[in-house]
Amino acid sequence: MAIRELINAYPKPMMGVAICVLFVTAAFGLYSARTPHIELSDRAYFSDDDGQTYFVDDAKKVAPFDHNGHAAVAAHVFDCGNGKQFVGYVERAINDSAKAAVEKDRAEIAAATLARPTAGPDADLVIQMQKNLEVKRPGEAKWVGRDSDQAAAILRVVCPDGGVVTEVQP
Repeated sequence: MAIRELINAYPKPMMGVAICVLFVTAAFGLYSARTPHIELSDRAYFSDDDGQTYFVDDAKKVAPFDHNGHAAVAAHVFDCGNGKQFVGYVERAINDSAKAAVEKDRAEIAAATLARPTAGPDADLVIQMQKNLEVKRPGEAKWVGRDSDQAAAILRVVCPDGGVVTEVQP
């Protein structure tokens, strides 16, 4: 029997099957479209030699902080798919009062993320926090505000060979 003949012979049961298929498809679509779960890492990369090397420490630390007698800054580590990792840029708080503000903002972001694990952090809070941070490429002398136009170029890390760059976490 062809499908058309089945539908004509059993209209009510076939309508039920169609509704079930529609319901399952809609449920799958809603499930697939939901916001992914956000996990907060408790470890982060830092560098105390301007990004030449890096180490792992507590992610709650706000740079700069003392590490073996040197000022440590946050190190954003990347991989180009060849297994060789490198520091794309480093980051620190602008000054001590900015450092305190970043610590407060990060705590609020973490609390909000834990309270709403499927939602992202408050964008306004992230923007506020970024105003207290500055970035630079390893080896460069000048730090620039994290929210400045100059920072956009620094944050756009590229692989030397033109490959796809991925930021890695400890």
